Amino acid sequence: MGWRAALGAAALAIGVASATASCTAAGDHSKASGSTSTTYVLTYHDYQRGDCVAWDQQRQKADARAIAIVPCSKPHVMEITGSTEVRDDGTGYPTAQASDLRVRRPCTAKASALLGQPLEADGRFSLYGLGITPEGWQEGERTYWCGLAEMDGTDGTGRLAVMRTGDARGASQRLIIPAGTCHSSYHQQVAQPHLAALVPCDQPHGWESIGSAKATAPKGAPYPSTADLRRQVDARCDALLKAYAPSSAEVHAGKVVATRLGMTVTDWAAGEREFQCLAERPPGPDLQEDLLIDHSIRG
Repeated sequence: MGWRAALGAAALAIGVASATASCTAAGDHSKASGSTSTTYVLTYHDYQRGDCVAWDQQRQKADARAIAIVPCSKPHVMEITGSTEVRDDGTGYPTAQASDLRVRRPCTAKASALLGQPLEADGRFSLYGLGITPEGWQEGERTYWCGLAEMDGTDGTGRLAVMRTGDARGASQRLIIPAGTCHSSYHQQVAQPHLAALVPCDQPHGWESIGSAKATAPKGAPYPSTADLRRQVDARCDALLKAYAPSSAEVHAGKVVATRLGMTVTDWAAGEREFQCLAERPPGPDLQEDLLIDHSIRG
C-alpha cells in the first residue's frame, strides 16, 4: 500500500514525512509559536477511532519505521480520534503550515469528541496526527488521521511524545508539573506550558513550577467566580511562592509573582480541584520587556 510518515509540527503537533507513498504523521509541540517539524516515515496502516499506535521515535535509520496498533493499556505514542480529508486547493502538496490550517479544526473537534469534553489548551493532551507524504499525495491520498498524544519536553525539543498508557476516552486533562521544573519559552507556555522544552532552572526560562493548590469547594459546588478563585487558590499560590523562594529579593520586590493555570467547567464538574501554580515575571504595560528568568528563583 505505501507508507505513513511522522513529524512534529510546532503549530498543530502534527507529524508529516516525506516518504515513498501515502501518508505522514504530525504532533502539536507548541501552539504559540511557528511551525517547526522533524519528519520520518512510518509503515502504512488504516485505523479505527480509539486505536492506540506505537513506533520507535528514536530510530535514526532512514528506512520506514514499523508502526503497530496496540492495546491502549500498553505504551503507545498516540490514540486515533478519527480521520479527515485534506482539501486539495490546486496548489500541490501542502506545506506543514497549510496542512495544519486544513486539519486543525476537524481534528480538534474529533479530539474533544473522544475525550468527552473540550480539548484544553493547557492540558496534558496535544493534537497529533498521521499525515500524507508527497508521494502519497501524488497518488491521490487525501486522508489525514487525527490523534492525541502527550508531548515530552525533557529532550530539549518538545518534539517527542510520551509513551503513555491508558485510554484517553474519559481521562482527566489536568497536568500538574512538579515544583522546581522550569520551561524555556514564555510565549510557548502561554498556550501550552508543558510543551515548551524543559531546561535547568539556572538557564533562561519563562515559568518555574512552584507546586499546586487545591480549591476548597466540595464536589458538586458551582464553578467559582474570579473572586472565589482568588480567595481559594491564588492566595495559596502566593503562599507557595513565598515558601518556595523565601530569600528571593525579586519575589519580595514583586519582580517575580505567582500565577496559576486555569481549569475547564467540565473538569470542575467532574470534581477536579487542583490548580497548577507557577512563578513568572509579571508583564509590563507595553509587553516589550524580557519576561525570561535567568536563574532559579530559589537561589
